[in-house]
Amino acid sequence: MCDDADFSHPAASRIGRLGAHLVPPALVPKANAHDWARFAEFLQLGGKWNGEQLLPDGFVDYMRTPFPASDDGHGPEYGRGQLWLAKGLQSGLPSEAFMLNGHLRQTITIIPSRKLVILRMGVTREDIGFSNAPLLRAIVAAER
Repeated sequence: MCDDADFSHPAASRIGRLGAHLVPPALVPKANAHDWARFAEFLQLGGKWNGEQLLPDGFVDYMRTPFPASDDGHGPEYGRGQLWLAKGLQSGLPSEAFMLNGHLRQTITIIPSRKLVILRMGVTREDIGFSNAPLLRAIVAAER
């Protein structure tokens, strides 16, 4: 666990139980691939960790609820919890998949029906037209 974590912050007392280096307020400064994978699994499990419900029951579903103003039928759809929703991305992923997309094409993809978490930490310049979609589709197809 992160030695300089501020466990007086309400989120830290819960997120700290994941054993990850996710530190408030942004919950990201010291996160490594293992930490992000734990966080993704935590979301995939609906906010539970080691059998304990750390987020309010149904909160991850709320995060995945489409935010009406985000799409308007013209592109990606976002959830209320700052997540990208697969059904608006034309990605070929199962419709319940959701993603957290980071800087330089780093991504976490969560597919609850498959109990699958995909983490890509590679750094790819954004100006070259790279898409994670073919990689994600190949992993999902191989996982069947």
